[in-house]
Amino acid sequence: MRKDKQVLRVRAVGDVMVQDYRSMVNKPSITRYVGRRYDPQAHNEWKVMPAENRPLASEILPIIFVNTQQVVEVPATKEFIAEVREGNLEAVDEDTAILCGAPVFYHLV
Repeated sequence: MRKDKQVLRVRAVGDVMVQDYRSMVNKPSITRYVGRRYDPQAHNEWKVMPAENRPLASEILPIIFVNTQQVVEVPATKEFIAEVREGNLEAVDEDTAILCGAPVFYHLV
């Protein structure tokens, strides 16, 4: 891993949604999640209810943003390192695992 621009190679874990902190800087009005994509077909079981019965956004987001199972490169910032260390993202190479102090999941690469 290069010292001048360290990156973490990670993959999303289950239903855990880690916000892509980079998108908050460039476009704060757009929400992005590491290793996930918006899938409008994934929430077809959710029915539109009257406003007073509508679920909170946090209750429907895990359904709409699906796990892509792809390896994603993110900058080695303290926020992303903490997410890997806490198990919210999986390290998929040895350099990432060592830098974050987390296990590496070779079977995913």
